[in-house]
Amino acid sequence: PEVEARHFVTRDDPADLAALVELVDGGEVAVDITGTFPLTSIMAVHELGAAGGIRGKVVIVT
Repeated sequence: PEVEARHFVTRDDPADLAALVELVDGGEVAVDITGTFPLTSIMAVHELGAAGGIRGKVVIVT
């Protein structure tokens, strides 16, 4: 299979983050969440990701 790599740089900007939160809260941007998992399952989540079983974001709760 063909692999494409991209390099990107981010910066922490509270104003940008606040604007993003408003977009998500307003329904203009959707966040695809695969699931919510307890911290104790972190290895299983990692294995799921390595196997290609994660499509969106993963929420880890303590």
